[in-house]
Amino acid sequence: MIIGLNVVNPDARITQINADRHSVGQEFDQEYVTGLSVDAVPQLVRALSLDPELDICLVMDHLLLVEDQLSAAWTDHGILGDSFSAWRARTTLAGIDLAPVADSLPSSAAFRG
Repeated sequence: MIIGLNVVNPDARITQINADRHSVGQEFDQEYVTGLSVDAVPQLVRALSLDPELDICLVMDHLLLVEDQLSAAWTDHGILGDSFSAWRARTTLAGIDLAPVADSLPSSAAFRG
């Protein structure tokens, strides 16, 4: 059962469905998708790259928080505390530059220390 959920990846699927609906004029539920697990991060980054009209503040704030949490987990536990989902999210986040966004978001300071 657990392996099946990993293959299906429901959080990524939910984010993808949200992005698909948004592409046809429906609302992108940023509050909901930013509450999902790190499995959603690659699809969330993809949704942002496909639609610059999205209000990115909430989503980018979430990505900054996830990046900090993943870095802390890696620092504290190394490979023993890692998972495929965390690796995939960390790899995705490494491919984008969050620094300019972090500087422009007032609430990101609370996450970054």
